[in-house]
Amino acid sequence: MSRYGWPFLATLPAAFVAAAAVSVVLERVLYRRLYRATDLDQCLLTIGIVFVSIAIAAYVYGTVQQPVQPPPTSRARWRSWG
Repeated sequence: MSRYGWPFLATLPAAFVAAAAVSVVLERVLYRRLYRATDLDQCLLTIGIVFVSIAIAAYVYGTVQQPVQPPPTSRARWRSWG
């Protein structure tokens, strides 16, 4: 968002589309082969994918926190009517 100058509300649909595309690829390439496997095999594959994706994200984006400016509508304070 900050790197490419996209507005916050435009990044939400982009994130959903990107996650759906990655999910389709993972299902077609990896998960489809494990439909008849045991639950343990499926769980181990999923945990392995999570560890690998975290390592890839840390390599690509780094481990330094990125500042994000939320839109003004999400910064509003709500008053309790109690």
